[in-house]
Amino acid sequence: MGGFWTTSNGLGTISPNVSNGTVTYVPTTNDPVVVNLTYVASNACGNASQSTSVTVLPIPTVNAGPDIASCSGLLVTLTATSNGFISWNNNVSNNVAFVPGSSATYTVTAVGANNCTNSDQMVLTVLALPDVNAGADQTICSGTTATLNGTGANSYVWNNGVVNNVAFAPTSTQTYTVTGTALNGCQASDQVLVTVNATPVALVSVVDGATVAASPAGMNYQWINCASGTDIPTATAAQFTATANGSYAVIVTSLQGCEDVSDCITINSVGLDQMDITDMNVFPNPTNGEVNVSIPESVSVNVSIFDAQGKLVAEQMNVTNNGKLNISNVTPGVYMVRLTAENAVQTFRVVKN
Repeated sequence: MGGFWTTSNGLGTISPNVSNGTVTYVPTTNDPVVVNLTYVASNACGNASQSTSVTVLPIPTVNAGPDIASCSGLLVTLTATSNGFISWNNNVSNNVAFVPGSSATYTVTAVGANNCTNSDQMVLTVLALPDVNAGADQTICSGTTATLNGTGANSYVWNNGVVNNVAFAPTSTQTYTVTGTALNGCQASDQVLVTVNATPVALVSVVDGATVAASPAGMNYQWINCASGTDIPTATAAQFTATANGSYAVIVTSLQGCEDVSDCITINSVGLDQMDITDMNVFPNPTNGEVNVSIPESVSVNVSIFDAQGKLVAEQMNVTNNGKLNISNVTPGVYMVRLTAENAVQTFRVVKN
């Protein structure tokens, strides 16, 4: 005796198709339909059949969306679509942003009105951030350069117009931020502090004859012989009295280690009787552009005028008493007027309005 199963409309498969025992019917439609299942038996007496019906209920549609790759620490939103009620695993809510801790496969399940279910999956890959390092904090002197070099990524962008590993001259203390981008497109940032200490402007003025003084005050001083370029070991005070005629300059160093070297000043009065420096003067002070020289009637002087950075801006030789020097073409500020006689040198600070 044998037999087989059939469906009334061919919608589905029966497995296994045996003459007795339990069989499984799998519908091939998602439309609501009633399918008749018929078992036909065959024997010597002829054929016999028996039918039963199966009602096919539709399952809900569901789409978990495309796979996502996201950089670590960023918000991600999973958005599934369905015609049923949907829920995600791993405590994720549909269309609500969250920060994933690691790569994972997420499953969304849809439940239809008839309680039939369907599911779909998507893969969320969490990409590693680059380990960006802006480098150690730096301390420099004004007028010098710093070089910032970010590491740990593939490319770098600094704020404030800085280019990675290219020297620049900052003018003030600032914190600089670098953003590094890895090959996977993820970014991370780090910061570095560049401290800019002021560099002093070294100036030299004549105190009396062979004695000169350095400014600004409150610094460390080292006088040098300009002819040989060597230090004078014992000359480390703000004032220096030459024991031999020659050219001398001073290195002024701040407490932060920033230094500047003054222009050389010539001393040629060692061993000569000194003119009383109280007999030398310049006026008016402040001036609108004309400097008058007051010296003894019997001598003449060379007049040199320097700006605050030590640059020579005007000069006149063999000026006698009441001689005049015109500085109307220079910008307002503080200037040093140096009077050099045969046996005396005196420097005065003059304000140009």
